[in-house]
Amino acid sequence: MLTVYRLPFTEECGSKNRINWDFKMSKWAYSKQHVLSAGKYIVLESCPGWLETGYVSSGLVLIAGSVEQQRLGMVHIVQPDSGPYPNKSQQMPGYFADSGIEALLTEAGWNDPGNRPQDLGIILVGASSMLDSDDIFELGSKNLDQVRNILEEYGLSICKQDVGGHFIRKISVNLKDNQVWISLPGKKAYCL
Repeated sequence: MLTVYRLPFTEECGSKNRINWDFKMSKWAYSKQHVLSAGKYIVLESCPGWLETGYVSSGLVLIAGSVEQQRLGMVHIVQPDSGPYPNKSQQMPGYFADSGIEALLTEAGWNDPGNRPQDLGIILVGASSMLDSDDIFELGSKNLDQVRNILEEYGLSICKQDVGGHFIRKISVNLKDNQVWISLPGKKAYCL
């Protein structure tokens, strides 16, 4: 069962802010920095600060945002398909591409095309191949292919992406201006 926590209403954050994690809230949930771990998703509205991930390798982070609605959602996908794991997809829908994207769009109110804002943008980051060229698992490319197929089914297009390669990335989103920053170990961060 999912647990949805509501952030307290403040002048900085609207009352519709939702964090979807399956553990108890700690004091950092009330701060201006939100950290999204693998298999989780979040939807924030009118909230300043930063939304960050840990390092992402073969997983894929989908960021969906609307400046018009001042709403941003993020899901950190680990596996492409929830089919073999129905119990886990109910407990952690963000873990899988199919259930994670559906949960994110539903929570944000964007699953119905009539409710989507004109400026809804989709950004993809991750899907690396962390093994050599003989990577038999190809989890990064499988995640990417599945996410692209699901977005096509929803009639959504990708506006920016930083995917593939053989390295890990850390993603930071400035919630004030929706700028997406990518950090690589030992290199200077860059804005996507």
